[in-house]
Amino acid sequence: MNIGSDRAAVKTGETGTPHPPEQARSIERRAQLLAAALRLLLASGSAGVTHRGVAEESDSSPGAVRYYFRSREDLLIACIEEIERARDIEAAQVLDHLAGAAPKLTGPEPTAPKPTTPAPLAPEPAARAALKIYYGADLDDAAVTGTLWGIMDCARESPTLATLTRTHRHAAQQQLAHLLTRTGYSHVAVSLVTAVLDGNLLTTTIERQTAGAEAAVAELTILLRQMSRD
Repeated sequence: MNIGSDRAAVKTGETGTPHPPEQARSIERRAQLLAAALRLLLASGSAGVTHRGVAEESDSSPGAVRYYFRSREDLLIACIEEIERARDIEAAQVLDHLAGAAPKLTGPEPTAPKPTTPAPLAPEPAARAALKIYYGADLDDAAVTGTLWGIMDCARESPTLATLTRTHRHAAQQQLAHLLTRTGYSHVAVSLVTAVLDGNLLTTTIERQTAGAEAAVAELTILLRQMSRD
């Protein structure tokens, strides 16, 4: 999972202006601690994310971790926000790629643009795109199942985390709706797509099966194919 790996973001601000050396080091140190917390969350669930655990994982002290994340909830919030940041980037790239494949209008802009017809996409690539939008770029079993269980754990930790995960889920659902519209599956309910993806990953994890992401893609492919025939 490409989470917390953007080194350029560590060295510069949002405007591209270099940070002072001390500030850059502080940002990079926080990113290292957050990466350690994420590894623990994906591997062990929210129970593994503690100041002491992050300190051991990052070869630092609990005090250093508390300097950047005052409470355990702060650690979990940062993890969930980083997972969502990476997912949102991947979702935007998937949707941009689909938009780029559509024909561009040339010449003077019409006063009333004609609505664009969605470009049909075969069920399998559409299902794979849906999984990337919903879970992010890394479809490795450990990453996908770790993300699912980590988010579920965090949602049960506190009302604040539950609200945060719900907000992120709604954002992902909106992006899935855009995908379905752009690829000719607007008649398929987003809730049905998410139920297939989450349900398959949950089942493969509980039954300790492998290739959970591929199983989810295969099941969603079957659904989209059947819905296309109706």
